[in-house]
Amino acid sequence: MKKIITFCISITCSIFCFSQKIEFNLSGFANSEYNLTLFRGEYSDTVAQGKISAEGKLTFTMPERYANYCGLMRFAAKGSAWNFIINNDDFSVEEVNGNLIIRQSVENEAFISRQNQIQNLAAKSKYLYDGIALFADNSEFAGTLKAEFNNTNSQYVSLRKELTLCKLYACRYLEISEFVNGYADRLFLPSEKKQNYAALLTFFTDSLIIDNLYTSGLYAKVFSTALKLFKSTEEFGKVMIKKLQQTRSDIIFRNFADDLMFRCQHNSWADAEDMLAEYLLNCNRLEQNSFAFQYSSEVLKGKIGSKAHHINGLKSLKNTLLLFYETDCPHCKIQISEFIKYYPQLQNKNIQTVSISSDLDRSLYEETAKTFLWKNKFCDFKGFEGEVFKSYGVTGTPTIFYIDKNEKIAGRYSKLKNTKLLD
Repeated sequence: MKKIITFCISITCSIFCFSQKIEFNLSGFANSEYNLTLFRGEYSDTVAQGKISAEGKLTFTMPERYANYCGLMRFAAKGSAWNFIINNDDFSVEEVNGNLIIRQSVENEAFISRQNQIQNLAAKSKYLYDGIALFADNSEFAGTLKAEFNNTNSQYVSLRKELTLCKLYACRYLEISEFVNGYADRLFLPSEKKQNYAALLTFFTDSLIIDNLYTSGLYAKVFSTALKLFKSTEEFGKVMIKKLQQTRSDIIFRNFADDLMFRCQHNSWADAEDMLAEYLLNCNRLEQNSFAFQYSSEVLKGKIGSKAHHINGLKSLKNTLLLFYETDCPHCKIQISEFIKYYPQLQNKNIQTVSISSDLDRSLYEETAKTFLWKNKFCDFKGFEGEVFKSYGVTGTPTIFYIDKNEKIAGRYSKLKNTKLLD
């Protein structure tokens, strides 16, 4: 069973760079293998590893590339892991009866104290609302339990207000952690879930700063929670532009932008993709060789609502599905099978099917294309540099466009079923 003691960091870094040191005095870990990792978005970076000395001594000096790192550090040894806050200040870690104690760290001490308060209130509230549900038929007892729940909630609300006013990163981390746990600014009864969802979205939109999240080790969990709160991809796009505008670090901004555009591409969130692309190309914070900038440039060529680009060999693009694919692409093979399966249904709806391949090998292309039921199939054997691929800004396959009766791009997808054109 892993022992996790979580500590956090202040995002306010010193102007002056210095090498932070952490002194470990771990007699119970003598001669044990260890590793230390830092966090960047969804990824972690091992910054030190080796063997603790026979005396249980270990001194860690922050690498120069992380000189101003403010975030979570994870120490792992003997099959267990502990998390510490790194905030450009020196501190020590001592092993006492198998537990790790942090000395001379305001951040870590504040975190432990406040985390214990939060955990106690959350545990108490859980028992109380379980009791309220259990004794629902006993109005007097249920009323007593509800009054105590309200009292517990008042304590939690006061603590959350303290966290908001606190300048330590420990407080920012706890707010983020509570978001992952499903709490915004108060405890809630099961009947109040909708209101709580709204409060969670407000916290994510207005209060959570990506700079704080990026080094917390909670990046993936926060986005997993947040994505459940949006009613549409359009809302997601608008909120993400706001998060980008709030991001202070240019490095984190660029990495965050790359991540957002990859998510849009992977999930076929065309509405969000288009508005993010427009923002990113005009924000003057991206290098032109970055994925987000280059992908945004291509995306806007096939922007929803724009006039569909003419394809030589076709008289009309009205009411048309364009399938961009590559024969060897596994996901493309799935979509090709879907197009073949539903082609009769598309025909009945007077939807024209057109496929454009990025294949370079003629025999490979022809072997697959001959199985297609539709007549309009194209390949210029120039790969992604082909004229049609370039004109529609297609940088990955499969990509599917729906062209409406006015020959305007009405949708961009990665799966046929997402077009909602099937019964």
